[in-house]
Amino acid sequence: MFLLPFGILGQSQLIIQVKQGSLWGYIDIEGNVIQSAKFKHCEEFSMDGFAPVYLEATKKWAFIRPNGELLNLSPDLEFKTSMGFNVEGFHGGMLAVKRNKLWGFVDTNGQIVIEPQYDGVSRFNDGYGWGERNGKFYILDETGNEAELSIEGVDELRNFSEGLIPFRLAGNNFGFLNTGGEVVIEAQFLTVGYFNDGIAWARDANKKLGFIDKEGKWIIDPQFDFAVDFDPGSELARVKVDDLWSYVTKDGESVVISDTELWEDFKEGLAMGRKGKMYGFFDKQGNWIISPQSEGVRGFQNGYAAAKLSKKWGIIDKSGEWVINPVYDGIKDVEVIR
Repeated sequence: MFLLPFGILGQSQLIIQVKQGSLWGYIDIEGNVIQSAKFKHCEEFSMDGFAPVYLEATKKWAFIRPNGELLNLSPDLEFKTSMGFNVEGFHGGMLAVKRNKLWGFVDTNGQIVIEPQYDGVSRFNDGYGWGERNGKFYILDETGNEAELSIEGVDELRNFSEGLIPFRLAGNNFGFLNTGGEVVIEAQFLTVGYFNDGIAWARDANKKLGFIDKEGKWIIDPQFDFAVDFDPGSELARVKVDDLWSYVTKDGESVVISDTELWEDFKEGLAMGRKGKMYGFFDKQGNWIISPQSEGVRGFQNGYAAAKLSKKWGIIDKSGEWVINPVYDGIKDVEVIR
């Protein structure tokens, strides 16, 4: 393997975080080394072209490009963490940063584009996020323009998806706001998911889940104990009633797949299943497209999935062929950098 200069593949790269021993590095989909395994702590690359890495020499987190160049950031900035230590990366071209206990955002040039002035902020998605100041929420665009919410008493905002964001009234139910901070779906649900292809799951007052459209109307009546987003590739969503797992179409028809001992979410048209101790993938008809032959797998992303054989991890394509042989002690999903 050899170090591959960033950009040689054209407009985009497929990069994978891999573990060798106790250290992590990065390779591309051809198996070329992007960054050797030298990081004790690091995260996956975002589409924006940066990965958070912990530098032992400085005992600080930094953001690295695939070619090893570090993003030039002011040393007094702090970052959001997940799991108490690992740092969250860029989302939608924006990185949340903290200075003097207040939050703002920098862009992919490392320049502050929204001054730190908020007590809390979200991630950006579809060009929008939010900031909270003195107990009041504001919808933010990428230039920092603020839109006040059209409703009082909001005590929780989540993240934008397809131009809508879930909100919760204090001690009450969830609804959705648009990018102007206006209520488009009244707060009437115990909890909600995110919109995906115009559909989101929601839980009604009887604690049952169904699916709603962007007007808040039920397109599949609440009847499930558990549900997840629809997968665009299969147009199926995983649901649970009592102890039984199945899938549902957008028309509300039940799809029962029996030739598996495990039912996971469909991703890119395929779902993870298990027979005995081995894992594979089936399609929406229940046919095994990749027979159960791996000790472990992760869902497909960007056309590829992580798989484990002989206690080592590699990457397979949708035909089940190895594109990265199983030689790594750990592996993450295939990420696209544009």
